[in-house]
Amino acid sequence: MDGRGVPWQSAVIWKEPAQGGSDMRMFGLGRIERLVLTLRRFGIGDVHVAEAGALPPGLPVAGPVLIVRGVAVIDPRARDWLVSHTPTSGRVVVATAETGTSALFGVAGIDDIDSDSFDAAAGRQGPPIAAPAQYVCEILPWTADAASTTGLWRLSSKPTERWTLRQTRRLDFPITAALANAGILPDSISWASFWVALAGGAAMAFGGYAGGIAGALLFYLSWLMDTLDGAVSRLTFRASEAGAKLDTLLGRLAYLVMALSLAWAAFGAPGLWARLFVALAAMVAGGILEILLSLRADRLTPAHRPPRLWRIRNALEYLLHRDNALAILACAIAGRLDVFVWLAIVVVHLAWVVEALILIRARR
Repeated sequence: MDGRGVPWQSAVIWKEPAQGGSDMRMFGLGRIERLVLTLRRFGIGDVHVAEAGALPPGLPVAGPVLIVRGVAVIDPRARDWLVSHTPTSGRVVVATAETGTSALFGVAGIDDIDSDSFDAAAGRQGPPIAAPAQYVCEILPWTADAASTTGLWRLSSKPTERWTLRQTRRLDFPITAALANAGILPDSISWASFWVALAGGAAMAFGGYAGGIAGALLFYLSWLMDTLDGAVSRLTFRASEAGAKLDTLLGRLAYLVMALSLAWAAFGAPGLWARLFVALAAMVAGGILEILLSLRADRLTPAHRPPRLWRIRNALEYLLHRDNALAILACAIAGRLDVFVWLAIVVVHLAWVVEALILIRARR
């Protein structure tokens, strides 16, 4: 996240004297370290840490300064919201509600930062500025109780994710936390998910009826693992463009493996090879077109996306997502994988047609 549009030249993390556990480490990062990294992602290069009541030496007297009260956990995605909802001149105070609710407070215009003026500027004597739910900002009780960590699951999700994926991340958050605490790299999880998908493809293609069921279960396990890598990267501040590209590439390859193994399991028997050829050709052609047009459509700004077509496009992508492994499992148990293959072919071709229409409408 770059620093364009960020008005603050410096930031101060103001630790409360009575606040314990400020240096306790969780998910590989301490609270202060996490907050410093968040502020740097805001685009603020000059970050100071000070005890309450004593400003650090060298802090600019003039110029905009962002002051964060306490050792809060702030979602890096809150930057743009914070810039647009707080004054951009003078010193801005950001605090979290002491009850741990997800609300941000911001008030500017304090010249002498003593305890009384700080408390007033932090919103105790004024109306709070409530942040959207996806921009979590809360002081968490850092205890050994597992319930104290589950509030962070929102930080490992994207605000634009569909409800089912967000709930899946919530349910498997204990696994996410364990991987993060163990120092497992997100790229390692991406590769492990891909290899599990390959194993599922081999089982489905060559394992007969039992192999089809086992392959569907492995595909579902691969998808669950795929929900962990991005969550771990965001939770431990290891998110990167290279990691996102690797995750996307391996995810598309895993989907291709799933499609090919499904076609072979359904039509690989002697006498069905003509159907196998037609199914494979239709899958590969539709998949390539869908990927290429999807990448181009994703570059469109929201203003250039036809609303109705975009909703249809998102619905079709939902059907093509790897979490449909449960539908594959149902077809495998019923012994009708061919039904799923033909339905998938229809959906993938509808997807690229809709994306082509979106691009044509955008050009007009």
